[in-house]
Amino acid sequence: MLRDLKPLLPNIAHAIDASVDKLEEYMAKARSTRMYVLAMCECLPPFSSSCAESHIVINPQIKLQHAEAHWTSDESSKAKTWVKEAVRHSHCI
Repeated sequence: MLRDLKPLLPNIAHAIDASVDKLEEYMAKARSTRMYVLAMCECLPPFSSSCAESHIVINPQIKLQHAEAHWTSDESSKAKTWVKEAVRHSHCI
């Protein structure tokens, strides 16, 4: 979104560039941690009392498809490995 705004706001293009650079830096750090990858695949608490006995599980395959499309191959490969390890040891799945 920031990149799309840059042509519309040329007076702050330098700030937009700095923001994009910083976001990319933080995303690269996040993608290199198990916590970030596994947080995308955790069980969520029930949304209402009608589903108090159930848990909603985010499908890890959907998240991994996103990683394959938008992350580097190394980041995506690590994410797959970490998710597979977590699924093997998970009580949620």
